[in-house]
Amino acid sequence: MNKSIFTLEEASGLLPWLESKFQELDPVKEEQSRLQAELSSLFRQSRGNGKAGVETGISKAQKALDAARSRESEAVQEISDRGIIVRDVNMGLVDFPAVRQDQEVFLCWVRGEDAIQYWHGTNEGYASRKAL
Repeated sequence: MNKSIFTLEEASGLLPWLESKFQELDPVKEEQSRLQAELSSLFRQSRGNGKAGVETGISKAQKALDAARSRESEAVQEISDRGIIVRDVNMGLVDFPAVRQDQEVFLCWVRGEDAIQYWHGTNEGYASRKAL
């Protein structure tokens, strides 16, 4: 697969689509959090007096958690397939490979920002963002 290079306009045009992808992930992340808490509770119960059915509950919760993780992975892969680099799903942090002043850089956007306003070098991260 060829490496995607985005102009600011191209990357900006993808923001509504990205926002919708992250909105789709919101209930999946909530489900994962709920299932993880449920699993923790069930594991604590299983260490107790061995309540009947706890193992079945653990198995069902683990399968549901695996399915939710799979849905998250598929959504992240769909974003990545467009050449966008997902840095943090929970934050909605992504980088768009770009060229600025003949140098390869990343245009940086985090969910909640109205527009792409920052960039950073390819050897830098979120903390090194610079205003466009």
